[in-house]
Amino acid sequence: MGWVVGYVALLGLGLYHGLYGLRSILCEIVHPGKERLLTWAIIGIGLVAFAFGSYVVIMSYAMEGI
Repeated sequence: MGWVVGYVALLGLGLYHGLYGLRSILCEIVHPGKERLLTWAIIGIGLVAFAFGSYVVIMSYAMEGI
């Protein structure tokens, strides 16, 4: 069970690092009034990716005993 927590934590940290960098790059390109929309779009993408990645890790743990 410990590796599941580690994988989910690594997933969250990796997603945060990558998406924060992507947001920083895109904020330099996007019109200044659209930064808030961009931020919320990145947050939405990150939450979906985190939910899917966590689901995969948890299901792989559940299938391990079968």
